[in-house]
Amino acid sequence: MSRATVQALKDGKKDSVVQDLGECLRTLRHIATRLNLDGDNDFLTKAEEYCKLTINKKFGKDFSVNAFSAACIYFTCRQQGEPRTFKEICAESKSSRRQLGHCYKAMSKYLESNPREPAAEGQDSSGMFIHRFCTEMGLSEEILLAAKSIFKRSVELDLVPGRSPMSVIGAAIYLASQASMNKKSHQMVAKVSGISPMSIRASYKQMFPRAEELFPPGFNFYTSVDELPLS
Repeated sequence: MSRATVQALKDGKKDSVVQDLGECLRTLRHIATRLNLDGDNDFLTKAEEYCKLTINKKFGKDFSVNAFSAACIYFTCRQQGEPRTFKEICAESKSSRRQLGHCYKAMSKYLESNPREPAAEGQDSSGMFIHRFCTEMGLSEEILLAAKSIFKRSVELDLVPGRSPMSVIGAAIYLASQASMNKKSHQMVAKVSGISPMSIRASYKQMFPRAEELFPPGFNFYTSVDELPLS
């Protein structure tokens, strides 16, 4: 807790909120800039609104300014459809996964039950991440759509129980690319997505036995399923 915050707490709740708010908004904007989100005025406006709505709540006082501001950013990303990973936001905000996770969970619980700020519905976060990662690797629309289908079918068929959604996303992109002319290695997918090659490989191994069922109808196989790598 900063000296300004400590002094504000001594001066009373009203001053405490004002002091914390100014510090959090500055930190929030700094994190948004580092994540290349500062060019979207609507995004910043929403993130600042969430910050103002929650900063004087009890849970807000339990976390560092960095973690609280980062949680506002992550919540806004989920609501506005901006694909940024937990890992990216932790890195750019200098927050631990534990602190950011706890703060985000408490913030979500409050905001999603607040009638002034209903939670957005139907956000396909997996699709947004797949689109972002495929675009960054220069993969075609056909591969992108195949990766989305592979991810969706893998979840529906319960092929990857216990695996994190991000590792399944990485494996889906890897599998789709391996069936195409524009093949990407585990390491290449890992570099763009921030998912470890080991996690991608582990999810892929669970998906591989039923790979033929995961691709969308009409997919143009450059490499047949029988010729795909085993891992």
